[in-house]
Amino acid sequence: MTALGEALSIKGEAPGEQVTVTFLQVVDPACGVGGSSSLLAGMKYVGLELRLTNSGRTQYSDAPSNCTWGWTDSGRQVGSYVWPTISAGPAIAPHADLELAPGQSATGYVVMEIPENARLTRIDFTPDSGFASETGEWKLS
Repeated sequence: MTALGEALSIKGEAPGEQVTVTFLQVVDPACGVGGSSSLLAGMKYVGLELRLTNSGRTQYSDAPSNCTWGWTDSGRQVGSYVWPTISAGPAIAPHADLELAPGQSATGYVVMEIPENARLTRIDFTPDSGFASETGEWKLS
């Protein structure tokens, strides 16, 4: 399992498709701003800053919020959302889809909603909206 801040290259399903993923930091709790940022009672937002670099030979087109999953200290799996925007920084793909030419990078946040008393212990990233056969895992201490 990879540590926060370490890059991991993951293959997609299409020939030549590969993305290098680096989770840079965790913002816990994250403050939602604007848009539809209404939390359910007893929940909080957690922002995950990540950098995606197209390290493959073909165009990388994906929805990073669909690719990212978290695991809490109680073993609960949580997904990420396109919304809300958080005060820590912009979404990596504010309109869900991200397109990167070979060698191109993008940095931004995906956001998860978890119970107020929980913390994330692991992040998973699976290209192709979660349908690729390779998954990267990052351990959060």
